[in-house]
Amino acid sequence: MKQSLLVNNMSAKFTATTEYNENLFYHRAMALKTDKAAVKKKSMLGDLEVPDLFISAVAFGIYFFALNGMDVPTRIFMSGLVVILFITVIRSLNRMRRRFDETNMSDTALQRNARMDLSASGQDGEEANLEFYEESFVLESPGMHKEFRYEGIEKLKETEEYFMIFRSNLTVISVGKSGIRDNKEEELARFLEEKCGKKFEIVRKIV
Repeated sequence: MKQSLLVNNMSAKFTATTEYNENLFYHRAMALKTDKAAVKKKSMLGDLEVPDLFISAVAFGIYFFALNGMDVPTRIFMSGLVVILFITVIRSLNRMRRRFDETNMSDTALQRNARMDLSASGQDGEEANLEFYEESFVLESPGMHKEFRYEGIEKLKETEEYFMIFRSNLTVISVGKSGIRDNKEEELARFLEEKCGKKFEIVRKIV
C-alpha cells in the first residue's frame, strides 16, 4: 500500500474497516442534522426575528400617520393594536415554518436522504480501511487513498454505531465501531480527542 512519508515505516496504533451502506449514510445525516438545528435555534426574540420587528415599526408609523384626523393618544392606541395583531400573525407564520422545517428533517426524511446520498456516492457495498497513526490517519477505499492530519479536524461526533470525524461538513470520515480491530472503541475515542484537541459530541437517534 502506497503511503506518504509521514506514515511510512510506522505501525498504525488503531485500524478499522467500515462498509459504505445505507446505515452509515443515515448516521451521517443524523450527525449533520445537529449542525442545522444549532443554526436554526431560537434567538432571544423567541418566534420573532429582527426583520419582523423592523416591519412592525414601519406598520406602526404608517397606521399612525394614516389616522391624522384623530387625537394623538387615540392614534397611538389604535396603531399599537394594529402592531400587536401584526406581530401575532407573524409569530404564527414563523412557528408554522419552523414546524415544516422540523418535519422535513424527521427520521423518515433522514432515511430518504441517506438512500439518495448513498446512491449518488456510488459506494454502496464498498469497504474503507482506516489506519490511525501518531500524526495523521489514512483512509483507503476503492479508487481512493487519502491522508488526514489531526490538526485539520473541525469536530468529532459519535452516534450509537459510528465515530464521525469532520474535516468539514462536506468531508466526513465515518468509522464503524463494529469494524474497529480488537474492539478498541474507547481507546480510539480517547486517542482522537487527544490528537484533535476536541471532545466527541454525542448524537442521539431520532425517535
